[in-house]
Amino acid sequence: MVTPARTIVPETTLVLSRRIVEGRPLMSPSDRMWNAFQYVVGVGCEMFDLRLHAVSMGLEGYEVVLTDVLGRRPEFTRFVHRQLSIMIQRFLGVKLPAVWEPNRAPEEDVLVDVDEAIKAIALIHAGPVEAGLVRSTSNMRNGVMTSPGEVLSATKPEGFFHDAKFPEHVSLTLTRPFETALRDREYSQELDRRCRDEEARARASARDRGQKIIGWRRLVTGRHRRKRRSEKSALHRFRVVLRIARRETLMRWQKAYRGALRAFNDGDRESQFPAGTYWMVKFHGCRC
Repeated sequence: MVTPARTIVPETTLVLSRRIVEGRPLMSPSDRMWNAFQYVVGVGCEMFDLRLHAVSMGLEGYEVVLTDVLGRRPEFTRFVHRQLSIMIQRFLGVKLPAVWEPNRAPEEDVLVDVDEAIKAIALIHAGPVEAGLVRSTSNMRNGVMTSPGEVLSATKPEGFFHDAKFPEHVSLTLTRPFETALRDREYSQELDRRCRDEEARARASARDRGQKIIGWRRLVTGRHRRKRRSEKSALHRFRVVLRIARRETLMRWQKAYRGALRAFNDGDRESQFPAGTYWMVKFHGCRC
């Protein structure tokens, strides 16, 4: 099954996420898994020229906010998902038919201004509280980084990455998105305020649902039973709003893409694809 075409435009800021198949909690926030996750993401960002603004590793997948400087995030996601799939199976000591949801591309939602970016980062920050993992995100020793200046730091996981091109240690500093929109102090103050507000909302929501708090110690040791939530998270609902707002633009792009693809398949090798076409340009040399 072929996944839908995506627009890949340089200097795009977006929320990117991937879910583990059937929502299985395979990514424990242990020191070993967190180090491996940081290493893979950090190396991927350096290899494919991405700026990282926020990152969250959950039990059932991950979410990042980043800026794709050169339009190379398809290469980034292929690298990250392949390496994490190998590591997860090795750490668990099992061979799985699939780790990530099959026939589904990573979810990507473009952020067009600093307000949308701050909203998305604040929701990521509050995610562990909303999911009932901890009472406060500050209790998450591993798994969440959302403040500019925080340093993603990891050593090469033992037994992996034997090629000499992979460094023994990776260190990557989180930056703020849309750097010209606000001063550093203004951005930090607004982000802190939104994070506190979203965390308070998430706590109230969990309390209203009767959500039991797992707690960091039980979470990291795996001594808990976790039921899958039937309702969607606040971040998911926010991303749906973004998709509705961008629907007309996306539909116009997809219509232009399908028309150019039909012409290409009919033999017109000079067919003009819409701006942001990735696969046909990179692998078939088409114009856009």
